[in-house]
Amino acid sequence: MDEPLLTELKELYRDGFPEDGEGDVDGFFARVKTENAVYLTENGKIISAGYVMDKPAVLFGQKTRIPYLSALSTLSAYRGQGKLKAVINGLFDKLYRRGDFACVLYPFNHDYYKRFGFCTVSFCGERAYGTADGMPDPADFTNYLTAPEQSYPETDFTKSDSPYAQARIINAKKALLSAVYAPRVKKTVCLQIIDPLMKDNNITVKLTAEAGRASVSDTREVPDTVLDIAGLCRLVFLGGGIFERQRNLFIDRY
Repeated sequence: MDEPLLTELKELYRDGFPEDGEGDVDGFFARVKTENAVYLTENGKIISAGYVMDKPAVLFGQKTRIPYLSALSTLSAYRGQGKLKAVINGLFDKLYRRGDFACVLYPFNHDYYKRFGFCTVSFCGERAYGTADGMPDPADFTNYLTAPEQSYPETDFTKSDSPYAQARIINAKKALLSAVYAPRVKKTVCLQIIDPLMKDNNITVKLTAEAGRASVSDTREVPDTVLDIAGLCRLVFLGGGIFERQRNLFIDRY
C-alpha cells in the first residue's frame, strides 16, 4: 500500500475507532492487503472505507476461512449521509467477482446492517475461557468449548444470550449449493430470491435436495417460495425446512 494512501486510510481509521491505540492501527494495516480495501473519495479526500480479511471459522461442520468485513467507517463530518453504502456495495462486488458465496462481520449494531441484507447467524454468552490461539475440532464442539487454550476470553459459545456474528449472502446460487440439507429429505422446490442490492442474486431456480446436498437450475416456473436475501441467509446458516440446522462458529474477530 503506497504511503500517501496508507496515511489517509490510517487517519480515517483513527477517526472511526478512537479507542484503538497506534499499535492497533499499525497492526491492522500490517495485516490488510491493498487489493482487499474499498474506499470512497470526495473532493480528492478519502471519506469512507472498508476492508476484507479472510478469517478462520467452523462452517457446516468444517474448518474453513470466510471473508470478514472489517473497519467499516466514514469520517465524522460525513456520517449520516449514506456514504458507507457505496463502500459496502463495492465490497460485495469484489467478493462476488472473487467467487465467495457469503461474508461475515461483527456489527456495532445488529439492526444497522440489516438494511444491507445481513442477518444474525451466531450467538454467545459471557464466561472467561482463555485465548483464541486455536480453532475447534469440528467433530467435537464440546471439547472446544471446555478447552481454555481454544476459545475467546469472556465469550461462552455454549450460550445464546446475545447476538454475535452477522452474515450476508454474496452469491445466492453458490450459497444454495454450499448449504447442508436435511439428510432424509428428498424434495424439489421452485425458489425465487430477491436482493435489492445485488442484481445477480435476483433469480428463480429449481432446487432439488437429496441426501444432504442439492442441485440448482434456472427456471421460469412460478415459484413455490419467495425469499429476500436475508431470509435465504437465515436458512443457509441456521437451518429450517429442508435445510439442516447448523452450529456455525465465527470466533476470530481480531
